Amino acid sequence: MVNKLCFVDGCQTRSDQENGPATFFRPPKDSFDEWKKIFPEKTLLQTSRLCWKHFAEEDIVKGKMIGQEFVHQERRRLKKGAKPTLLLVQDRPPGVSDDR
Repeated sequence: MVNKLCFVDGCQTRSDQENGPATFFRPPKDSFDEWKKIFPEKTLLQTSRLCWKHFAEEDIVKGKMIGQEFVHQERRRLKKGAKPTLLLVQDRPPGVSDDR
């Protein structure tokens, strides 16, 4: 498995967490420029990944209704127009660099 790291400075979320895989999202192509403005001090790339901790719960699609039953989807996605808004500035532990 490829080891994924969250783009947000100081965020320690990784794809290899003991509690299971973490959920990451890439910037959507249609709102990439808006996302870049959220992180002016870093170079956000189309391939950058942000973990679920930086999005409001209501911005993450976890499944869909089929009839009267909610069916969870294994692959979560963001609602159209969702942007990272939570925990964007975090204290970086000593020894952790900006190289991501």
